[in-house]
Amino acid sequence: MNINKKDSNKISWMISITLIFIFLSSSTLLVSYNQKFLMKHSGNSANISVTEKEDIIENIINYLKDDEQKIFAAYFNQREIDHMEDVKVIFMFIQAILLFSILCAPILIIYSIRYYCEKNSIKDWYYRIFGQFDFQLLKKIIIANSQQILKTLKRVNIISIVFSAILILFFWNFNLFFNTFHKLLFQDGSWLFNANDLLILLFPFNLFKTAFLYIILLYLLFSFIAFALFYSLNRYFFP
Repeated sequence: MNINKKDSNKISWMISITLIFIFLSSSTLLVSYNQKFLMKHSGNSANISVTEKEDIIENIINYLKDDEQKIFAAYFNQREIDHMEDVKVIFMFIQAILLFSILCAPILIIYSIRYYCEKNSIKDWYYRIFGQFDFQLLKKIIIANSQQILKTLKRVNIISIVFSAILILFFWNFNLFFNTFHKLLFQDGSWLFNANDLLILLFPFNLFKTAFLYIILLYLLFSFIAFALFYSLNRYFFP
């Protein structure tokens, strides 16, 4: 006896959404924290050397990553520092989503295994799978729930296609998306700076547009891996 249909669909949807969150948040962080990418696409200022620029960008990355890290206040005015504090809140939230999703995925999978084993009166399932590495039991569980696994991966692919289309539309109208995004998440006018402010010189508009494109491409890569997994498992279980 397998998981009942209602609970099975609920778990399937939860795992699907969790994987989408992992794809999107990890893509965002991988691009945003890539120092080489930021150095390549950042602007220049006559007031700082290349070495200083590298140090500043490294400091900003560490600042966004670490709650204890302080920004190089000597290079920025108070308005820029205040904005970076707001940006940091967003990145800490994205990191929290990624961490929560990574923790949720195995918990949901283990819950599915436990549900199946209890319904089929399989004793000591936890010790057999995680202690003795009983792959025969694990294979039995996977085969018994193959339809549900394939349904979950199919849902991931469908949601990924929808999300990808939305992201591409945002990129196509990036100027509108960029302005709307800032208006929604930041206080009115707090994200607007003078043309000679260092934050604007280092992080021009085209950097954000290129970064967004890279995020889309990474997200599509993760989605393609999910599709390839779905295709492979579908051929394995239903040759």
